[in-house]
Amino acid sequence: GRSIIFVRRDGAQSGVWIVDARGGQPRRLLNGGYSPKISPDGKKVVVSTARVYNPMLRGEKGSLEVANLESLESLTSVATADAVEPTWSPNSKRIAFWRFESGDRELWTVGADGSDPKHVDTGSRVHWSPVWTERGIFYISDHGGLAQVWRIRVDEDTGEVTAAAEPVTVGAGQSMWHLSATPSGDRLAWVSHTMRSRVL
Repeated sequence: GRSIIFVRRDGAQSGVWIVDARGGQPRRLLNGGYSPKISPDGKKVVVSTARVYNPMLRGEKGSLEVANLESLESLTSVATADAVEPTWSPNSKRIAFWRFESGDRELWTVGADGSDPKHVDTGSRVHWSPVWTERGIFYISDHGGLAQVWRIRVDEDTGEVTAAAEPVTVGAGQSMWHLSATPSGDRLAWVSHTMRSRVL
């Protein structure tokens, strides 16, 4: 992309910041927010009001807020029941996210203006870290026992599922967080946490 967006937690300097990918002086976009994402058309930014460090240990509920990237007009709330780790559709018309409800971690999408929220029915209720690419929405799920990366195809305009969910990785690990992908979806990366102990 042309810019790098990041969260800074540093007292009075805390907030969502942006810097040109080629270098330069960073500037603060917003005073707060987590998991910031710039829309593929470069016109808007979405943030969640709640931080997700460990998807298994959720504290406060979050909502999604969208702002115009250039003018930073007032934030518009687009998902308020609970919404974290947002990701834009390739055409910038919808936003995918996950929410925690009644013990389930569910995938949803919503229009960039907050309209037409839709549940993404994957056949399971335990998933997190969605990333919307040209090849569909990749996400992490442990409904088969171990955490794996899965993919489901969703229409970018309507939010309707167009192809069933399918596993992408096998035996990736017991703990996987913070999935990311290239826009084309041909490369994936994630954080893996391994617990080790030693008996003395």
